Amino acid sequence: QRKKLIRWDSENVANVRGWQALVAEKGDEWALQKLLSRPTLLPDAEPYYAAFVLLSRDRAIISIGMGAALPRPVPRDVIRREGERLGYDGDALDDFVEALTMIDDFHVETEVRRAAAEAKASSERERNRR
Repeated sequence: QRKKLIRWDSENVANVRGWQALVAEKGDEWALQKLLSRPTLLPDAEPYYAAFVLLSRDRAIISIGMGAALPRPVPRDVIRREGERLGYDGDALDDFVEALTMIDDFHVETEVRRAAAEAKASSERERNRR
């Protein structure tokens, strides 16, 4: 479910505020269904995803030119410190670090693929203009 949620968030980040406005202002059923299509997590997974979202706020970004940027992975030591802050230790801390690293790796991979697809589409649009 975490992968589905990360993929959904990545694909729809630009649209969510617009959908929320349509629902709030007009009670738009289509926009409501789009918002409700966001995957949910099992309660056991929520603390991991919440930590991922929190740590993502401080993520380093690499500028690759022409306005494009790619996320860098959150360093493992930063993840470990967050796990310690949350009270994990021993094997539970190691599991926390591994789980968040896997979530983060998938996020980075998803964003790199999205950026590549956008670059390809932009290149094709430019080629077609000529």
